[in-house]
Amino acid sequence: TFKAAKEWCSDPAWVLYDLLIKQADRNTDEQYGADIPESSLDVFSFFKVSKYCNQLVSTDDGSQEPRFSINANIQNRKDAMEVIRDICTVFNGIPFYEEGTIKIAQDAPKDIDNPTAISFDYVFNNANVVNGSFVYSGSSSKTRFNVINVSFLNLDTQEVDYETVEDTVSQAKYGIQTKNINSFGVTSRSQAARVGRWFLVTQQDQTETCTFETNIAAGSVITIGSIIGIADRVKAALRRGGIVKSASQSAVTIDNASATNLPNLSSSPTISCMLSDGTVETKTISGYSGNIVYVNNDNFTSAPVENSPYLLEETNSKALPFRVVDIKENKNKTYTISSVNYNPNKYNVVDNEGTTLSPRPSSSVVTKLLDPPFIKDGAIEEKIIVDNGLANTILFIDWEPVTGASGYHLIYRKDSEEPVVVKTQLTEHEIINSGAGSYEIKIYTINALGQRSTYPTTKDFNTLGFTEPPET
Repeated sequence: TFKAAKEWCSDPAWVLYDLLIKQADRNTDEQYGADIPESSLDVFSFFKVSKYCNQLVSTDDGSQEPRFSINANIQNRKDAMEVIRDICTVFNGIPFYEEGTIKIAQDAPKDIDNPTAISFDYVFNNANVVNGSFVYSGSSSKTRFNVINVSFLNLDTQEVDYETVEDTVSQAKYGIQTKNINSFGVTSRSQAARVGRWFLVTQQDQTETCTFETNIAAGSVITIGSIIGIADRVKAALRRGGIVKSASQSAVTIDNASATNLPNLSSSPTISCMLSDGTVETKTISGYSGNIVYVNNDNFTSAPVENSPYLLEETNSKALPFRVVDIKENKNKTYTISSVNYNPNKYNVVDNEGTTLSPRPSSSVVTKLLDPPFIKDGAIEEKIIVDNGLANTILFIDWEPVTGASGYHLIYRKDSEEPVVVKTQLTEHEIINSGAGSYEIKIYTINALGQRSTYPTTKDFNTLGFTEPPET
């Protein structure tokens, strides 16, 4: 329940809310802001952001102040989205439209009272993404800023002042890379320092993005800012997720236990499942029997949903946490999700100068090199194909998949020609217009770290070209 009477505040969440809504207590000629009906705003998302803004944090002089405050005069007409974005930068937020209302999300711990805890809003594995494919990308360490200058209005001098935050370790490795930030509505030197530390830690630590396509069941439930858990068997070289076939509060029947790397019971293993209310619950595993995972000593609140995803974790092998930053609905009723790696330890570093960032949670790291793929007899075959009256010679190359492989490097050379390198995630390749000649074929397996197998599978094959009649 909110107060009926308005009160002055410097909370950027409520300042933004006040600028957006239609002012019911004002005449038409006294209106300011975006004039949006309050029913079109999700007040609870503003309230959630406000709680984090108003938590007290320590300042440079040992006193305390709210984490985020805004002190600004907006005296001239400006583009509405420009003003909204300016205010959102104060609390590291983003506005978005969903389910018929305007909402805001914030880069903040999921549980502000227990900021280092991780709990998921949804879980993903290779079984509930299109083609089982997660696409990762990152940024180069050499291009990241390590000196951040943040401008703010110094109330003592009534002039623009600057606060500088530095990463000396990065400077020693890559030299000085400087970024200047013009903060909006900031009048506290300590808040300006937190702005700089947030930017520094974010672009130094949140360097990995993950994009994937999923079904409507998942895409319609998650939202901007959701924390998701990802168990990618290609990246971790372990199958630690799949689909729930049936479940009760004390037992979950999974899709394929024989193909799953079940955690050892001595490693405090857990299973995370979706419940009927759309939440994720994580429970301690007490035992296995065939495809059944028991949680007898730590029952679910309600039975997990059939055909929903599950994740398995243990002390030294965790699902990867990511924060959703973009959701796009596709024409084929799927959703493309973009996310960035989530480290709950960063918020303590931002609030407290001199605190070291703890490593973010990670899956078990693949260090071993994988074996090269096996090529069966007859898996390399030459054919002459007639298409629209034209004949083509094609050399078909097939090989067996290798567990844990993220891809393969195929290298082939015809006679004395230059070698051709093919990087692929498939287990087959076609050489069009192969012609007559002698082929040397090598195939390496690539692991999740991008490392090649120590040696390749090697095959030699002689093609005949058009010296044989085509297939009909």
